[in-house]
Amino acid sequence: MLVPEFSESEWKWAPEAVENSSDEARARELAARYHSYMNEETKAAGEKVRRSTDGYLKTLSGTVLDVATGMGGMLGQLLQVSGDIVPIASDVDPNILRATRARLGSKVPRKFHAVAADAKRLPFREASLDNIVTASGLGNIPDSPKFLLQAHRCLRPGGRLLLTGGFVDEGTKSARLAEEYGYQQGMVEGLFRKALVEAGFTKIDVKIIASAVWAENPMDLMPAAGDVQHFYLAEIWR
Repeated sequence: MLVPEFSESEWKWAPEAVENSSDEARARELAARYHSYMNEETKAAGEKVRRSTDGYLKTLSGTVLDVATGMGGMLGQLLQVSGDIVPIASDVDPNILRATRARLGSKVPRKFHAVAADAKRLPFREASLDNIVTASGLGNIPDSPKFLLQAHRCLRPGGRLLLTGGFVDEGTKSARLAEEYGYQQGMVEGLFRKALVEAGFTKIDVKIIASAVWAENPMDLMPAAGDVQHFYLAEIWR
């Protein structure tokens, strides 16, 4: 592994989220508050993505880097996989990573590594990882093409990149917000596909699992209320 480097002014988790992530009951309470703002069709869409992701995770083997681990949504699923994998949690904010590691490490028997890392400067050598996964990571990583370049560099030939997230339609308020804050390549499907190709990926499979109108959510900047979000699962090979 290389010495981690971090971009300037990286986004950090709110102290409340960090504190809650270290405790199971408080983490559940925070998640419940977030989901309370969702309408039923969005909740159903999210559940469809979770079930689909479970099926893909069961096919993984070898090293699996979870990028933008946050409070451990994808990591929690990954740690339930019974296959021969070596999970690695990573987040640009070491505080949330430390808290999530403490909480999940105390309740899940499978051991895992944790590395504070900037997704745009992954501290791993070329062709050293078998798989990279992230749940909604591209909607939280500004200038995400830099991450895709890093993913291509770090994956072994034949390695897989597994991404979940939500696309918004071009020309909507959500798309304008995404462009304003630098998230457009992770939230607009055409730009997403173009960024993957420019990063060097050629085998790309993107499935829209469900679509739902996003409700007003004061805990999230995007999507904008009233816009449709298309929940996707993308499997990309190196």
